[in-house]
Amino acid sequence: MVRYVLDEKAKQIFASRYQFQLPSEDVLRAEIKREMEELDSGSAQS
Repeated sequence: MVRYVLDEKAKQIFASRYQFQLPSEDVLRAEIKREMEELDSGSAQS
């Protein structure tokens, strides 16, 4: 997991999607794990 720290002088932040409430780190970890398991099971079926 990567955290970005912006300089206080940064005036513009570009993002592909904005969210008003971000998920917690635990929720993000669980989602990444679920996605990885889904990808692994998909490649095992090939």
